[in-house]
Amino acid sequence: MVNSSADRLRPPVNSFHDWPVSLTDCLIGLLVPPVLIGAVGLKLMSASLTELGLGSEQLLQGQRLPTLRIHPDHPEPSTPA
Repeated sequence: MVNSSADRLRPPVNSFHDWPVSLTDCLIGLLVPPVLIGAVGLKLMSASLTELGLGSEQLLQGQRLPTLRIHPDHPEPSTPA
């Protein structure tokens, strides 16, 4: 059997391009879930840090500080002159 030049230039039947799913599709499919989980995680972390910041701001402004009861029978400490 003599191979012609056209037969030698033709790719084999089971070449990479004949696959139903390409390597690029597989890589994209594998990388999408971690990216989505990361995006959701960043959104949750951002919301949590915002709430933490608002809570600490209220605490430092005195809106959530406990009321200190000062008994009138205890004298206040004197300040040195």
